[in-house]
This record gives sequence, structure tokens and C-alpha cells, in this order.
Amino acid sequence: TGLNRYASRMEQFGAKIRASREMAEIWAAKLGSAPTSDVGKLLLEFVKTLAFETSMSLSEGDVVEPKALGQLALVAHRLESAAMVSHKREKEILQEFAREAAEKAEIIATKAGLSSESAAVIRREIMGIAS
Repeated sequence: TGLNRYASRMEQFGAKIRASREMAEIWAAKLGSAPTSDVGKLLLEFVKTLAFETSMSLSEGDVVEPKALGQLALVAHRLESAAMVSHKREKEILQEFAREAAEKAEIIATKAGLSSESAAVIRREIMGIAS
């Protein structure tokens, strides 16, 4: 019957989600020593793939419930927000690193006998790389 087919499809879908979650946990555990942004990127890509597969499976059925569409839209929005936050964080880390490197380079250049103007030029060049 239609109800049995629906229940079977939902069970298969649930099994895929459970398997996906388990895979994400395994990858996160294996990448525990990797930089946080790399793990985050991996998980974001994983969720994007899951959302795409979900949308494809929804399009194969005859009826797409508005609630399912709303949930997919919410997932897409949250994924984009998470990607933007991750990108912003990476940029801030790079800028902080460049600032510290520029300060040290300026000190070293001054100690090496360069003029303060030359040291400032080096500092500006290093900071320009990060922007």
C-alpha cells in the first residue's frame, strides 16, 4: 500500500541520515588534530551533500511537502551562514598572524640598521598580504 511505501522510504531515509551522522563523527574523530577550519569545511561539505541528496530524493516523489521545502531552505541558509563565519574567522586569524609578523619584522629591521621608514615599509607590505 501507499502507507507501506512511504514508511519504507522514510526508514531508508532515516538509515541514510544515521549513516551520515556516524560518518561525520568518525571523520571528526580522525581529524581531531587537524585545524578546526578544515574539520568544519569537511562537515559543511558533508551536510551540503546530504541536503542535495535529500532534495533529489524529494524531487523523485510525487508530493513535496511544504515543511520539507522549508527545512531544506533553512539548512541551506544555515550552511551559508556557517561558511561565512568560517571564512571570516580564517581571515581574522590570517590578519592577526600578519600583524604579529609585521611587528617582529619591523623590530628586526630596525635592529639590523634599517631606517624606521624602511622598517615601516616592510611592515605595510606584510600587512598588505593579509588584506
